[in-house]
Amino acid sequence: MNKRSRLRRLAAAALSGLVLLTLTIAGTAPAAAEDGNGKLLLVLDSSGSMKEKAGDGKTKIEAAKTALTGVVDALPDDAQVGMRVYGATVFDRKDKGACQDTQLVVPIGTGNQAKLKAAIGKYKPYGETPIAYSLEQAAKDLGTEGQRTILLVSDGEETCVPDPCPVAQKIADAGIDLKIDVVGFNVSGKAEQQLRCVADKGNGDYYDADDTEELEESLSRLSTRAFRPFRLGGTPITGSDEPATAPDFGPGSWLDKLPTEAEAVKYYRLKRTMAQSTFWIGASLQAPSSRTQLAMKLVLPEDLDETCGFAYPSAIGGKHSRNLLTGVVTSHTKSNKDCNAATEFLLQVGFTDFSDSLAGQKFQLRVDEEPPVATRAGLPAEVDDPHWQSMAPRSPKAIQPGSSFADAPTITSGTYRVDVMPGEIQTFKVKADWGQRIQVLGQIAKLAKADQWVSRGARRYSVDILSPYGGPARAIFGKGGPAGDTSIVTRDGNEVGAQSKEVRWANRDGSGDDEQNNALAGEFYVTVQLDREAEDEPAFALPMTLTVGVIGTPNGAPQYANDAPPPAETPTPEPTPSETPSSEPSASESAEPPVSDPPADGQPGNGGSGDGTDGTADDGKPGPPVALTAALVTGAVALVGGGTGLLVWLRRH
Repeated sequence: MNKRSRLRRLAAAALSGLVLLTLTIAGTAPAAAEDGNGKLLLVLDSSGSMKEKAGDGKTKIEAAKTALTGVVDALPDDAQVGMRVYGATVFDRKDKGACQDTQLVVPIGTGNQAKLKAAIGKYKPYGETPIAYSLEQAAKDLGTEGQRTILLVSDGEETCVPDPCPVAQKIADAGIDLKIDVVGFNVSGKAEQQLRCVADKGNGDYYDADDTEELEESLSRLSTRAFRPFRLGGTPITGSDEPATAPDFGPGSWLDKLPTEAEAVKYYRLKRTMAQSTFWIGASLQAPSSRTQLAMKLVLPEDLDETCGFAYPSAIGGKHSRNLLTGVVTSHTKSNKDCNAATEFLLQVGFTDFSDSLAGQKFQLRVDEEPPVATRAGLPAEVDDPHWQSMAPRSPKAIQPGSSFADAPTITSGTYRVDVMPGEIQTFKVKADWGQRIQVLGQIAKLAKADQWVSRGARRYSVDILSPYGGPARAIFGKGGPAGDTSIVTRDGNEVGAQSKEVRWANRDGSGDDEQNNALAGEFYVTVQLDREAEDEPAFALPMTLTVGVIGTPNGAPQYANDAPPPAETPTPEPTPSETPSSEPSASESAEPPVSDPPADGQPGNGGSGDGTDGTADDGKPGPPVALTAALVTGAVALVGGGTGLLVWLRRH
């Protein structure tokens, strides 16, 4: 099998997941999650060239019918799907209406499998190829709300005007929630270039298919997956540009849009319900670039220069990637008496010099209020750097990853098999209790000869660990284990690893992100990412194994004042797909590593308190965003063909 055929096989496997995953999300997202109601519209080529033979001797139309029928048979009953065809009713471009020859044969809806199959049965090769006009109509079919995907299947180039490439750009510019994926069926040359451009400008991905088997794999295989829509959820809120009119908000999940001007900020008001409680506030959104960043501050309403906490949520990802921008600010301060005594705060959200292309984008805030402890006496001291504990990978279990905090599946200690695509970030959720920590091991096996092209250049992959509210929790100076959390993909295979510090209440007094973000037990997040080498790089999926370990026995839980209940679980307004891990316990599940290393001094961090001792000036204003480098940037993780890999993460309840 030559390189091109091999790539097409990998792309086919990847696309199958794209279709079925999009359909699954469309069917399972609750109405309460604004961005969760995914819609998929199939846009199919019914032009005369579809009667030609594909690579296996069957006609293209026969291959398409077989593949599409398989997709429909696998649809959940509540999937929001529709179907549009073009070139089905007007024979020649000279005939009237040939360049507007497109019909919505099955409107977007649920429970319409019978209608879809009936439409597929009538699907015949006939006329021209008005791709641009069909895309314009497809965008109207999908509406303006929620996650929307156009999946274009074509065997040729546009035969009308205008050029579909700028049309795709215009459609994509309407919002980050819409993308156009393209399957080029037995195409080459100018037609392939044009279809690749449509996918590129449409914020989507391009896939090749040469014959019935590849097309069927691309649309039907349940075992693979590709890019899933990035999902945010929560109660809508509109921040104010004036402190005095800031809206009240509190524990829960919230959705707003960032300011539209570079110098503007938004304010939100937080009122303590318990004296000396601690607020934890996480911000997240999908960033268009890995060099993007927000600024968050907690200030006192009566003195906006009095900073009680600050953070610079930053993008995790790589070049040409769909990046996750995330970070956490907390109200905890070690010695600022004014902040500790405050009854309310103002949260300020704005931009930095690295906030290009973020203006007006939708973002999510997740908020929790942690009760004060009755006493610090008897609580374990701030933890030292961890020692890596050896983990023996087990037989891997397949799992469907998430693409954001909202849809991350919950996993436990064990080994998992995933397929990662270039430019993609995958998310997983693991519980780690007080006194426990997380280890993640990602492994890629030696690449088969046909797959070694993947290792050319400097394609990176990585794993990372985030706190329950999205802050960087990976121990910067952990001892032992893999050489790092990020590595270049090599043809001989290699591994990456990340470990968090033991969860202790006293960690919040530390100066580094890896201390402060391991100060609250709960559901931590593990991310995996693979670099995309170029904007127009064809999509492919490669396997990796992830081994997760929750290390240690629960201990050191704080007693909250007045027997107050512990903080609520991390707000996640959308359901997290469940998964059944291997029944065999990981070698690390029952181990309790004795950890006692010297503390890491001068560790960089994205945020801090307003004590004037952790990156905040005496006037309470945060200093420059020095520390987003090491902790967040390495979220890029990859998987490379034919290999094994593992990913781990744990969190406390």
